[in-house]
Amino acid sequence: MSHKFDVEEVETDVDVTQLINSVAMMKVCQGVKNYEASDLKVYPRVKKRGATWYSSDCGVIVEKGVVGNLCSSCCRLRNTIRRRRQKESTTDLSMPK
Repeated sequence: MSHKFDVEEVETDVDVTQLINSVAMMKVCQGVKNYEASDLKVYPRVKKRGATWYSSDCGVIVEKGVVGNLCSSCCRLRNTIRRRRQKESTTDLSMPK
């Protein structure tokens, strides 16, 4: 797991300091909030913790260089849900009553 912290081996005090600094700068994935179970039919491989949904591929740690608080897997999940909602709302608007 040290590859996530940009440290090959921990042998010296400098390595320990570098590892602590890397851990301190990491962000934890915040998951996808404000969605209902019905929103997730299109993406069934999810995990729910509390009121928050996570992709089953969530790595918990947000990758280095990513802007925001979602890992790439949860970002794809959020975008999939948004696209489906947009498609459904467009379909609802075009349906004659």
